[in-house]
Amino acid sequence: MSKNVKAHSIILGVFSNGIQLSGGLPIEKYAKYWFKAGMNRSTAHEKVHSSLDELAKQISLEIATRLPGENILLLGVPCLNERDSLSRWITRVPKRVEGYSLVPILVDDGSTDGTAHVAIQEHWWVYRKELNKGLADSIHCLFEVARRVRPLGLITMDGDGQHDPSELSALCRAFHQADQALVTGSRYLGSTVGQSALRTKGLQLISWILWALIGKRILDPACGFRIYSWNALLKMKITHSRHYSAETLIRATLGGVPVVEVPITIAKRFAGESKQGMTLVYGIRFVRVMLESWFRARAENR
Repeated sequence: MSKNVKAHSIILGVFSNGIQLSGGLPIEKYAKYWFKAGMNRSTAHEKVHSSLDELAKQISLEIATRLPGENILLLGVPCLNERDSLSRWITRVPKRVEGYSLVPILVDDGSTDGTAHVAIQEHWWVYRKELNKGLADSIHCLFEVARRVRPLGLITMDGDGQHDPSELSALCRAFHQADQALVTGSRYLGSTVGQSALRTKGLQLISWILWALIGKRILDPACGFRIYSWNALLKMKITHSRHYSAETLIRATLGGVPVVEVPITIAKRFAGESKQGMTLVYGIRFVRVMLESWFRARAENR
């Protein structure tokens, strides 16, 4: 880890599976929930954005004025109708973890169940998107925010409650020890609750194919609980609308970024249904994305 760690920040992104982006409430409608949380109109408008540039600018300003010299984790949560799940774990996110301070943000992907209101009541930043473009587009947007803020890294995490906030400590410790790596959680080094045998076998097959492509065994290539170092962020480029987790692992390894797996637990969803699955079509699409990403990344690295 670099000696000037305090001059940087880390971005934490939290994601729900299978995000579909769509228009959200006007900022004025979001703002009334800030008022209920004890915030004035000016603060409410500063906290709700539909521009990546403005969001990054305001976050940078907050870091500089409120948290100078701190190691920052920006907690980003793109969700589609995850109000019930979000409300059950959002209060368990620590303000500090392993020496890092959290600055949370929710990306509202057009939820109709009041998902954003849960985050607003906890004084989180809100980023509002207008169009439906999927989870990979949301990941791309957080990469862009991270590159504007210039953090130490970007942490991503599912928003449906399947990732335990208490396990942030384990990932952060591994990140601190692994220089400029991509740290990713693994249910197969840890445990999983309620996963079907079909999904387990399917992910194992995908892991073997990925191993053949990149020459490194990654047991859980579909896990979204990760920390991307600054070096990894510079290598990231998402070209597919699905299965970003495979493409990012391929770009990291072919770009010379170490990948470190950490044991985690994948819990059952608190509420709702997963937008991902492990059907034959899902598996075929995942493998196709891996193959296309591998060919494209190899060509770009020549």
